[in-house]
Amino acid sequence: MADDVTYSDPLLQQLYEDDLVTNQQAEELIDEHERMGKPIRELLIDMDLMSEDDLLQVIARNMGADIIDLPHVDVPANVIRTVPASVARMYNVVPVEADNQSIRFATFDLISPEVNDELAFVLTRDISFVLAREADVKTYINQFYGDDSESVTEMLSALETELETVGQVDASGKYKDEVMELE
Repeated sequence: MADDVTYSDPLLQQLYEDDLVTNQQAEELIDEHERMGKPIRELLIDMDLMSEDDLLQVIARNMGADIIDLPHVDVPANVIRTVPASVARMYNVVPVEADNQSIRFATFDLISPEVNDELAFVLTRDISFVLAREADVKTYINQFYGDDSESVTEMLSALETELETVGQVDASGKYKDEVMELE
């Protein structure tokens, strides 16, 4: 391994440093990522370079975290309520344990120190992680917080209601001829 080779993707860098992918494989992954837009972790599995379980082992070791079988974890409702749905969806995390000082999340991806800091700041608690399979994390996010498409439907409905008020007669009997600018 050449010590001077660096990759902007931290997972790819870790795999390269651990001699789990070659420079050629890393370049192929980067090319495929740029061409298709898929995450590197997904491409590693799709291109049969690693199984998801092996990948989770690498990520867990890098983060100093354990791996759990999320479907066999009983997550109390009060733990789910400690994290807003938008946060769970944005960061692809599921709270599995919580108290007044800390939250432990299940995730399937390498969490950068910046994301860890953002979560700790937003939730005003110490943050730790365990790793779980991607499908399980996404299933639990939808199960606990509802399907994201529901919130999109709600937003569209609210926008439609707001737009319906444009062009109506106001309380003084004058015609409201407002133009709403949407950004």
